Amino acid sequence: MRWFKHDVDMHTDLKVQTLLERYHGDGYLVWCLCLELLGKEGSKGRLMVDTRWRQGILRVAPWLTEGVLEEILTCLAELRLICSKSFKYGNLYIPTFDKRVDDWTKRKLRSDSVVSSAIDKDTDKDIYIEEKKHLLTYFCGKYQERFNRKYVPSYAKDYSLLKNLLGMLSEKEVISLMDKFFTTNDPFVLKEGFTIGIFKSQINKLALQKDGVGVWGSELK
Repeated sequence: MRWFKHDVDMHTDLKVQTLLERYHGDGYLVWCLCLELLGKEGSKGRLMVDTRWRQGILRVAPWLTEGVLEEILTCLAELRLICSKSFKYGNLYIPTFDKRVDDWTKRKLRSDSVVSSAIDKDTDKDIYIEEKKHLLTYFCGKYQERFNRKYVPSYAKDYSLLKNLLGMLSEKEVISLMDKFFTTNDPFVLKEGFTIGIFKSQINKLALQKDGVGVWGSELK
């Protein structure tokens, strides 16, 4: 991306004003650096934790301590300027970032036939189609491992739920949480069933669950 669209009145946005009130120029700087990093290094509005994007911000603003930076980023997540669920896993993700793509990049993507629905809504292409297929296949395999019978997908509903998850988490992170889901003995899950919908409802609880220990404090069988 050569450049991205920066609203001339962004400072009047209520969320940005809250950021300015709390952290002054440092807060605004970190927000703009997040946009710049995504524009230069990101993919589909996302930078994964292994890109060390936090360290990139600190190199540009060395007067910020790691603690202050974390406070500002947490504020961005609370204000929903960045995706809070993705941030929880150490990733930087702005779902609406593709709306800021510059005209040159948009034309190039169109000419290369690699326009996602987020950039060009007219194409209505699903950028997660392969990931969704892989995750549903993986989920079905884990289901059969535990219950020795096949999972019967509700394709439209399950694909929609998986697409929503992929907007917040990486494919690897979803798989890791699926592994935890199929070892849980949570009474609610046992009662409602091991479905994609119930899995999605348990994401936050699974993310807080320590490896090998159930959410109720007992070792998983």
